[in-house]
Amino acid sequence: MTFKGFESALRERFPEAFTHMRPAPFRDGNYLAFEVLVAEGGAVRGTATVPVEDCGCITLEFVSPSEAATIAKWLRDDFIPSPELIRFSSEGAMEIDDETHWELPPSGVRKRSRRSSARTSPTSKASWVGPGRKAAQWPGLPSMPYIAPSKSVSFTFVVGWTMIGPMNDRSQTRVVPGDLRTQELAPGVFAFIQADGSWGWSNAGLITDGDALLVDTFFTLPQTRRLLAAVSAAAPDARVTTVVNTHLNGDHCHGNQLIAGARTITSACAASEVEHELQPATYQWLQNHPPEGIAGQYMTRHFGGFDFSGIELSPPTTTFSDRLTLQVGRITVNLMELGPAHTDGDVAVHIPEAGVVFCGDLLFQGDHPVVWSGPLLGWADACDALLATAAATFVPGHGPVVGHEEVARFGEYLRDLHGQASVAADAGLPVEEAAARLSLDAYDALGLPERVLTAVAAVYRERGLPAPATPLELLGPVAQLAETLSRS
Repeated sequence: MTFKGFESALRERFPEAFTHMRPAPFRDGNYLAFEVLVAEGGAVRGTATVPVEDCGCITLEFVSPSEAATIAKWLRDDFIPSPELIRFSSEGAMEIDDETHWELPPSGVRKRSRRSSARTSPTSKASWVGPGRKAAQWPGLPSMPYIAPSKSVSFTFVVGWTMIGPMNDRSQTRVVPGDLRTQELAPGVFAFIQADGSWGWSNAGLITDGDALLVDTFFTLPQTRRLLAAVSAAAPDARVTTVVNTHLNGDHCHGNQLIAGARTITSACAASEVEHELQPATYQWLQNHPPEGIAGQYMTRHFGGFDFSGIELSPPTTTFSDRLTLQVGRITVNLMELGPAHTDGDVAVHIPEAGVVFCGDLLFQGDHPVVWSGPLLGWADACDALLATAAATFVPGHGPVVGHEEVARFGEYLRDLHGQASVAADAGLPVEEAAARLSLDAYDALGLPERVLTAVAAVYRERGLPAPATPLELLGPVAQLAETLSRS
């Protein structure tokens, strides 16, 4: 069974349920996102990847075990004719580095093989079954790891698409929403990439030569703890003394408090806008009291699985305007204020000797961007400024590391959206209608197309026309556009 075969089978099995799917190049294979409806009206958002030629990975995001079981049963019994090895994991098990794999032959008889260095804990939120522990019995599945039936987590299936026999080391590569991948870009320069790069799954960077500079933290404390563990693994002797926040959206700064004693730097403009950012308490309240209807469903789907507890906002200790040069040991680091663009005070971090730029949310890859500020043409000019550094490697705020060509293409995309939205504004179309009418055929590979509404709204605001402005004002129209596009 090929990756295309999986796409076709999924469409055939759930013909009425699709709201989103995107085939696109991703690393060494293909990547698509999908959403299906399961029993009792539940919605399961998922991703599938083929990072290598003989292995695939399917992830269901923030679902209950019963919902996961519905898809797992189909995968096992109806789709995969000979599953020599399927990995069935959960977010909690991955957090404790449990490398258990479950073999699910078509007969449904469970076999288990354990990888080395697995560590389990009876108190962890998703422990694998061990001696004296009774597994939960889910409909249509053999004994599986115990998780409370109401627990909402992420499940991963790693599937051999075309292989016969056990997976090799090369095919253990996984692309799972929330997974954290470390890339060494140059000596002492590392990127930390969270898959799949969608809402809340941002990237970070490390520059180290004795002391260390961390570029951004993550949305929640658990995410940032995983980041700091990855930092320690990549550079055991590094001591983070400086944090640069590329802007102050929560997914780039909520973990600042975990770097005790560090100097925190951002642009003066970003710091001045912090009161307009959604606070952690607001995210928690919305999780517990989501808006009614489509907006609430969208909010829950994309933000319901994050743990915002314990976050204490840490204001920057140092601000700057335009440019600031720092030394990290022998490494020169240039901070460039290039907003307003994504936000009013966006910062890029350039390491000239390494030919690397950490772009923050001045650059999105894999999904349509979110535009909280604009103007779009100013953002496109910021892309030109990124290219003017002559760097070869660009780390986006969300998505995989890219090169010169992708940054140029992103700038062209922004100019195209500005032109289309301007025509709609001149024609007197409301923001919502203008966004729904945009021609996006050239951008089929990008996910979350509903976000273009934020770009259209920015163009309208620039022209003094009525348009939603704050995140909470934009949420409803964005959610409605997602629903509209899913039916087209």
